[in-house]
Amino acid sequence: MSTYVQLAEFKQYFPITFPSGSSGSSADDTTLQQSLDRAEGEFNRIADTNFNQQTLVNEYPTRAWVDRNGMVTISARTTAPITSVTSIQYLLPPIPTWQSLSWDPANGIFLPDPSDPPRQWAWQVQVLPLGTPLMLQAADNIFFRWSYTGGYASPPSTLKALILRMAMFLYKLREAPLGRLNSQPGMMSQPAIIRWPDDLQRSILVWQRPAV
Repeated sequence: MSTYVQLAEFKQYFPITFPSGSSGSSADDTTLQQSLDRAEGEFNRIADTNFNQQTLVNEYPTRAWVDRNGMVTISARTTAPITSVTSIQYLLPPIPTWQSLSWDPANGIFLPDPSDPPRQWAWQVQVLPLGTPLMLQAADNIFFRWSYTGGYASPPSTLKALILRMAMFLYKLREAPLGRLNSQPGMMSQPAIIRWPDDLQRSILVWQRPAV
């Protein structure tokens, strides 16, 4: 079941002309919903992120490190943009126990802005711990887990428009089930487009998680 766009929104965006004599009320709903689900799945796969609002508990980040000033930078694994952080713990070998970080909630944490499409830092949070500062640590030398909330409370219009375009493209591909289209009756069939159109691909990549 798609979560960014509902079936009724898709049917309004992309009205279907049904054969004469058919009511069309729900005859194609299954195919339309499948196109929506596949569009969202492909989008999340390419973006490498889910943008629905959710809270993650004790998640291991994609990467985290401590700079020479003791500032901790953490990159989220699951969702963006990050909107709040409730706990951060670290494990520094050879000490085998998790240690908790505390910070000034007003001045000690730097959250990304919730713009859409997300900025490249939407996945990252910086925290200046209270107490004894951590020493400089590369990402491979210290381990973190954290609990945070991220994603959009409701899908932004820009994201919904992108999913609608993707779903419409996938729905139209059913006209070429064998991957080929006839340009004109009686003419040799031509290969169908089996990748996203260039402009659509560029729009999807705007939402992609940056490499860290």
